[in-house]
Amino acid sequence: MTTTSPLVGLASGCAGAVALVYVGQPLDTVKVRMQLSTATQAVTSGGGGVSMWGCVRDMWRQALVTPAPHHRPLTNGAAAGAVVEACPLTATGQSTSRAAAAGRMARLMYAGTGPALLANVAENGVLFAAYGPCQRLVAFALDLFGGGGGGTDAGVVDVEKKLGPAGMATAGSLASLCSAFALCPTELIKVRLQAADLDRANSVSGGASSAGRPHRAAGALQVVARVWTTEGGLRGMYRGLGSTVAREMPGYYVFFLAYEASRTYLTDWHYSTLGSLMHTAVPSAEHREDPTWVTMAAGAAAGTCLWLVVYPVDAIKSRIQAAGGAGSTVTESPSGGFLRAMALSVRDEGPLALYRGLAPTLLRTVPASAVMFWTVERTKTLLTGYGL
Repeated sequence: MTTTSPLVGLASGCAGAVALVYVGQPLDTVKVRMQLSTATQAVTSGGGGVSMWGCVRDMWRQALVTPAPHHRPLTNGAAAGAVVEACPLTATGQSTSRAAAAGRMARLMYAGTGPALLANVAENGVLFAAYGPCQRLVAFALDLFGGGGGGTDAGVVDVEKKLGPAGMATAGSLASLCSAFALCPTELIKVRLQAADLDRANSVSGGASSAGRPHRAAGALQVVARVWTTEGGLRGMYRGLGSTVAREMPGYYVFFLAYEASRTYLTDWHYSTLGSLMHTAVPSAEHREDPTWVTMAAGAAAGTCLWLVVYPVDAIKSRIQAAGGAGSTVTESPSGGFLRAMALSVRDEGPLALYRGLAPTLLRTVPASAVMFWTVERTKTLLTGYGL
């Protein structure tokens, strides 16, 4: 990945984020449901939550019926004793056509897409806009510019070569600190909307009334209004910021390290193999263009490495951000925060609870990260061709 201007990085990051969300959102919904499955008061025979395929199956069964509303006494506009269940099917109702069920299933799988788009556009836009300047910052800190030569294009190219994958990964980690502040509020809304759909079939959301109106899922603006008025305004919107930073900085170090290292290796292998087969000279590094398959394979490797490293942190972050939402039974200790939430999860459910939902995450990240990096690189090439 080449050093670019902040404007080009912003535009390419936003384009990649849109591609990432539409490819990966269904499995992201499954992941969040599985992460929150243990934060429930429902008694399960196995006691170990649900499997990925069991979750998808129950979502389909939920879509096949018209839920009968089940109301509980309300206190100050919230459902008293409401339970967030993992992929529930306790509602009884009339069966519906498969076409209507498919529509409901699509809405379930793409729950929170609007906030997810906003979250990922904000995150990736800031991330890739800050990536180039952070590369220059790391290079300056390592005295790679050799004085005042850092402002030239030749200096930038030289820095890219000298930084190597580890230096580029450090720059990505620093850039992710900036993106975490843009990501946290929007991701909180996404998690709340995904969690709200967990009890759609048999529980009352904060938007329902005591008059017995049918359950209606809250929209993004309703979630924002509820968080702002009941959870301390801006402080409530930044619930889980510490765990977001704890996920982003080490995660994106691994992310960019895996991307740059695998891209360099695969590109070298591609041109050396092609040169030996065609009996031609291997072009120098500055004259090479990464093949599409290399960009996508490196992106898939980067996403996989990121989630393998940071998934336990993400699982706790989802629980912290879901706390306080309608029907949630997760609470965040004011004095303990992230570490206390992790300790309680491990104590009550075992260490494997931190990896619940990893399978759909890995299945999602391979195509989603591959498409995202392809989109980022193609957008960057297009905009650079126009002189930006």
